Amino acid sequence: MKRWGVIGVSIVSLLLLLISTTTMFAAEPVKVGVILPLSGPAATIGQYVREGIEFVFDRVNAEGGIKSLAAPRS
Repeated sequence: MKRWGVIGVSIVSLLLLLISTTTMFAAEPVKVGVILPLSGPAATIGQYVREGIEFVFDRVNAEGGIKSLAAPRS
């Protein structure tokens, strides 16, 4: 069970790293795909990871989108 949590956190961290470093110069919307277990014994963990990813996307978009990640924060 801990292994799925570590995998989920790793996926979210990787997505944040990729979003913050490679797509800040993109002019068009960026589509991100994630493979998650949404059924079966690991569905609960997959749902938590999905909600975490959606939370991060919503927060970044509320702060001005990907471009805002390059701006210094106070």
